[in-house]
Amino acid sequence: MVASGLKEDLKVYFDEFIENTFVTPRPAPTDLHKALVGLERLQFILTTNYDTILERAYRTKDPDVTVCTFKDAGEVQRRLWKREFFILKAHGDAAKAGNGIILTDLDYRNILFRQRA
Repeated sequence: MVASGLKEDLKVYFDEFIENTFVTPRPAPTDLHKALVGLERLQFILTTNYDTILERAYRTKDPDVTVCTFKDAGEVQRRLWKREFFILKAHGDAAKAGNGIILTDLDYRNILFRQRA
């Protein structure tokens, strides 16, 4: 309920708030993030985090690592079929314009009943 109120009150400033909270600070990857990068034979990583720490850690190994969200069903399907590594951010990506962050009850209903993925 609090998330719904904040999202409604912030309206056009919501994306800016999300970016300033989860992208701009650019915290350094932790040892756990670095350990994930070192794992071999992963086909994908699934996270519910909005921040960019995980992909920044992976870009030390692969500067072109693909990051998908719930909006990228076709790309996820293609990468699974071809067994190409990707990061799936199931609740949205703070770094993408119109990030579609999944945060409120309405957001969850929309993703469950209106998104193909």
